[in-house]
Amino acid sequence: MEKIENRIIKSIQKTPLFEGIGADEIEAILSDPRVSFATCKKDEVIFQPEKYKRCLVFLIQGTACITSTSYQMRTLSSGSFFGVAALFNSEHYYVSRITALSDVSLLYFEESLVEQCIRTIPQFAMNYIRFLGERIHFLNGKISLLGSSSSKDSLIQYLLRLEEPLLTGYKLPFSYATLARNLNISRASLYRTLSELEEKKIIKRDGKTVTLLDPQRLKEYQD
Repeated sequence: MEKIENRIIKSIQKTPLFEGIGADEIEAILSDPRVSFATCKKDEVIFQPEKYKRCLVFLIQGTACITSTSYQMRTLSSGSFFGVAALFNSEHYYVSRITALSDVSLLYFEESLVEQCIRTIPQFAMNYIRFLGERIHFLNGKISLLGSSSSKDSLIQYLLRLEEPLLTGYKLPFSYATLARNLNISRASLYRTLSELEEKKIIKRDGKTVTLLDPQRLKEYQD
């Protein structure tokens, strides 16, 4: 990259992967020719199973979503990294589809550069391990939701994973219909369980904002 904006350096410095790494060191990494800039239009596919780059990608601006078949796993916002599953393996396909929800700007870090950072910057190596650990924890939570024995359990486990932000009111980043699809339950089952939880004053809803009123009773409410 010919010119690196300070706002990009500061944004990267705030991410878990570059936490504790100085601005000068980040600037040196971004000046490497193995870092490239790209843009994508809204609804354009960034990564997909049959077409992707062996790169770690930083979302400078815009939003995107990660989906597996029709299952929306999560939404990416500005300041997020993705593409870890494209690195350091012998597979010839990517595990999911990443689509731009708005016009986006991206930085691509080639695999060889990421490997160099792991080998030469101890703080980055530890950050990378923590980042992978958090991804595993997140995916295990998704698997747990999909394997739940009932629609009620699926929703409760989802809410328990969001316990901290729910205590002050959490606005869902997608519709209730999408939440039902993500939890692999019917919309009727989702609304019925939400209504039950509201009637028992365990949660409160205001549009897409959900507030957890009684965490202990929510835990006890599972089948």
